[in-house]
Amino acid sequence: MVQNCTYFLSELVDFRLFVFLNLVLLLLLTIYVLTHLCSAVSIFSLILVFLGFLGNLSERIQNRNCVWDYWNLFGIKFNLYDVLVCLGLLILGFMLYHHKDKKVWKGTHMPDANESTEKNILLIEDDTDIRMVYAEV
Repeated sequence: MVQNCTYFLSELVDFRLFVFLNLVLLLLLTIYVLTHLCSAVSIFSLILVFLGFLGNLSERIQNRNCVWDYWNLFGIKFNLYDVLVCLGLLILGFMLYHHKDKKVWKGTHMPDANESTEKNILLIEDDTDIRMVYAEV
């Protein structure tokens, strides 16, 4: 167990400015996730990032700008809060990578085999609007 009193860019920015910049980034990330990726997995990953941020912040406030790192893996020291942030960002990155296609097709009407219709109703979800389209079977 090692006490870590540095943070990312600690030589360049004051701790208060660092916290403020992280809050701004979290706010922007939250807005993006809620407007573009609004799914249970993306919201769960956002919660992981928030919990990790709040855990590290509270530990730094309690320990005079230091955190306790419990694990050492190949010379990289980290704690549970770092794992939460990294896991949440990894899941969000995975979600963003697989969400690069803007249109998602969802069938809203599945006709039975006995149903005598030649059209299915499809829903096109776009970033700007949602509209229903008839597609030939």
